[in-house]
Amino acid sequence: MISFAATSGKQSFRDNPVPKLELGNEGNETLEATVVAQQKGFESQQKQSQAIAARQQNEIAALTAAFKAQAVQIQKVSDQLGTQSLAPRVVANN
Repeated sequence: MISFAATSGKQSFRDNPVPKLELGNEGNETLEATVVAQQKGFESQQKQSQAIAARQQNEIAALTAAFKAQAVQIQKVSDQLGTQSLAPRVVANN
């Protein structure tokens, strides 16, 4: 446990000794079972996070490919519009 101690107008940390826990055999077994359960839960969450990250990477790759294809189409249309405006036009004066 850490507490604040006022010394000459300044605050500093002072470490207090932590009392030792006497759990006994039953308490140790319960503690070990809790640790094992928490580790399994952590591993499960880690696998889920990795699966989500992999799926998101695939989605990003698919979106990137779609954006590149759209950029190509936009460039084609832009090029067509550019060549049409450069073509000579005949205007009839009546």
